[in-house]
Amino acid sequence: MKVGMTLLWSVVAAYVSSSARKRLVSGARARQRLGLVRPRRHHSRTGPFEWLGARMHRRMKVLTVLDRRWVGRVMVALTAIAFVQPLVALGGVAALVAIAWRRRERARRERVANLRQEVPEIIDLFRVATASGLTVPWAVRVVGRSGPGPVAAELRAASRRIGSGQPVAEALEAVADRTGEATRPLVAVLLASVRYGAELGPALSTLAHAARIDQRRWAEERARRVPVRLLLPLVVCVLPAFGLLTVVPLVAESISSIGGAGLDLPPP
Repeated sequence: MKVGMTLLWSVVAAYVSSSARKRLVSGARARQRLGLVRPRRHHSRTGPFEWLGARMHRRMKVLTVLDRRWVGRVMVALTAIAFVQPLVALGGVAALVAIAWRRRERARRERVANLRQEVPEIIDLFRVATASGLTVPWAVRVVGRSGPGPVAAELRAASRRIGSGQPVAEALEAVADRTGEATRPLVAVLLASVRYGAELGPALSTLAHAARIDQRRWAEERARRVPVRLLLPLVVCVLPAFGLLTVVPLVAESISSIGGAGLDLPPP
């Protein structure tokens, strides 16, 4: 069993390294032939761990949330362990994937939370910008400069694409695709104004009110989840301490009193 798992790990490592090296060399040669890059006369400064981590990022997209150098070191360590304990190495790979998946899900939830918090403010800024007489492209440019959030960053990118000649509708649709469902109502209102000349004031007012209600509802849902999350620390930490401080002294006192009463009994 150990020999088979060792051979399997050796084949997997050889396949990853050989195929990645072939792609790297063929891509570099193709770019050199097209004249896109100049041929390098010096060796790359990328370390072996970073190189292996980059190859693993290409093979397993879930690992892209982890540092390449750290992933490379872990894979080298697991490969060395595979020669002794292949099952332990497989468990290490599974743990690495689980850590990466959990970190990616946490980043996704944080991004959704930031979007929900930022969208009502973005809508209010669009109301002010359009009420002052700005067109939709100029409003996108001004609102994009207003904050450091993800929606503002996407609006800045859309403004640059519009300045480069991309149609306004396509740039706004790209913003909705990259930010998700949180900004689709706002993008729909802006697209209606761009394509059909719809008035933005009443639509943005209604949309801002709905966004505030949705944000309040989402905050209430998160608040209702707090007691459920506190249940495990309560059971693991608080209840044992409560038992040690209250129940154990009573039981010990009862046992001692029963023992003392038994000793005081008169002889038959």
